Amino acid sequence: MKINGNRDLPTGTLRSILKDAGLTEEDLD
Repeated sequence: MKINGNRDLPTGTLRSILKDAGLTEEDLD
């Protein structure tokens, strides 16, 4: 998953953002 153009986020950071947003990785599908 890309955030802010071409900047990759570490998986842990992505999971943290999803958790804060109340989402899971499955919600991205």
